[in-house]
Amino acid sequence: MFNPNSPQARAIADLFFWSMVIGGLIFVLVTGLVLYAAWRYRGRPGDGEPYQNPGNRKLEIAWTIAPTLLLAVLFIFTLSGMRTIDPPPGDQQPDVVVTGYSWWWRVDYPKAGFTTANEIHIPVGQQVLFQLKAGDVIHSFWVPELGPKKDMIPGHPGNTVWLAADKPGVYQGACAEYCGAEHAWMRIRVIAHPQAEFDAWQQQQAAAAAPASGELARGAELFQQSTCVNCHAIRGTNANAQAGPDLTHIASRETLGAGVITNTPENLGQWILNPHEIKPGVQMPGYNYSTAELRALVAYLGSLK
Repeated sequence: MFNPNSPQARAIADLFFWSMVIGGLIFVLVTGLVLYAAWRYRGRPGDGEPYQNPGNRKLEIAWTIAPTLLLAVLFIFTLSGMRTIDPPPGDQQPDVVVTGYSWWWRVDYPKAGFTTANEIHIPVGQQVLFQLKAGDVIHSFWVPELGPKKDMIPGHPGNTVWLAADKPGVYQGACAEYCGAEHAWMRIRVIAHPQAEFDAWQQQQAAAAAPASGELARGAELFQQSTCVNCHAIRGTNANAQAGPDLTHIASRETLGAGVITNTPENLGQWILNPHEIKPGVQMPGYNYSTAELRALVAYLGSLK
């Protein structure tokens, strides 16, 4: 919020700044008047009963009009900010659909026709319309440098939010509504690319996984024969379940488990063997693979870029 990198985030930061300035001036004024009155009209030895003033019409009118004008100014600032932060989507279809689950994010690009997870890519300098949904309990989508916090409520898929990024970079976010044991590790990464890089990324993500051959075939076979296929999808194979993150291009992601660990072969192997040690409460079970089987499966998943 204090490092805005989008029109929406700047509008929020500006509204916060001016509200604090106005509030701070009021605090200084009121505190100063109280201290002045306490000193100027303090009791002294020999003073009689103070004069009882029944009222001052001019003063009362002034302290009624002044706050009203200040509230009107804040109201105008707020309306202006709301137009920038949360304009109505109209008939526009969402560019990205984000669904919150315990404790990860499904990310669909309906216009491009593919699904990914936990890491969201957008083009720099463009307003991107997000539709926000919840798949189980209430979640809240928040990337402070790019825009406002928006709740995701089961059964109410109509929430939308506009995000834009002024410059390329990685913008960190998180679920901002407590949703269970691993709420703190329900992270979001928004990666903003120049348009050409975004187009190349989108084309790569839309492609199905290449057929496994050679030493990777053993890993693909293990994946297809295990219960992995009950939860995960890999486009281009028979795995098409939707209960867990889509793994078609898992090797292109920077993190695993919605940000809990970096995506390296070693970490991926540990995640497969015992995800509950890394992220307690996660719904994925652990697997008792041999060293050779685990190596083959990690190699196969590591090829899905």
